[in-house]
Amino acid sequence: MNGYNNCRGCINGAGRRENLNDEFILNILRSLRSLRRAGGGTTETGYERGSDIYRCRMNRCPDPAKRLAANALLPVGYTLYIWGGGWNENDDGAGEDAKRLGLNPNWRRFFMSQDKDYDYNDYRYRRGLGLDCSGFVGWAMYNTLYCERTKNIGYVASANAQAEFFSKLGLGTYTDKAAVKDHRLGDIMSGDGHVYIVLNSYADGSVLLVHSSPPGVQISGTVSADGDMDSAAARRADHLMSRFYPTWYARYGSKVKGIEYLKNYSQFRQHRD
Repeated sequence: MNGYNNCRGCINGAGRRENLNDEFILNILRSLRSLRRAGGGTTETGYERGSDIYRCRMNRCPDPAKRLAANALLPVGYTLYIWGGGWNENDDGAGEDAKRLGLNPNWRRFFMSQDKDYDYNDYRYRRGLGLDCSGFVGWAMYNTLYCERTKNIGYVASANAQAEFFSKLGLGTYTDKAAVKDHRLGDIMSGDGHVYIVLNSYADGSVLLVHSSPPGVQISGTVSADGDMDSAAARRADHLMSRFYPTWYARYGSKVKGIEYLKNYSQFRQHRD
């Protein structure tokens, strides 16, 4: 079953949703791994072109949350964190990279040039080499919502305001952090200095997410609702990063995110088509 076909399934009940979302993410990652292998693992190959074809196919999915998640997974494991990446030169909105359809081959090329000692502080504002947290979310939204009418619209805003920014554009609903009750696939969560996209949530209250956080664009899991580091999401993130992104995992491993990711982030949820 490919990612697009999996997108068609109905989701009924929290347990059913949890299982189907895991299946959906797994199928996306399998397809992306096939593209990487077909490209031979180098930057000067058809991987970026293949990813564009895959992005276009996924954007026919009727579920906007799944479209967003599928696009957000494209740069995982091969895009490093660049402070200011995705922003314009004035640092007040979307730059060239956040208005780019598909992957910038320089992101992957730069990743391959680095090692386990990568320090984003050495490359601040080196735009075009990677993405910061809000630049990444803005890029993912641009690739999800792109059409001729919206091609000049940018979706980058400060991390703590990005969820509300999207709601003010009429794209969905905003929920303040004090009123957030659950986390669903495709939710965009804005906190103090950071923003992430939800991939799944689990019975123990933990959340699987994708974000750009030093050293770069990765899948992470939070602690459980009671603060347990060995949460369902943490185990899932570790499994996915080690299985599908072995080069990244050998350098950087996977990181468990704290309870603040569950309690201190406001929420944007897209309108369904």
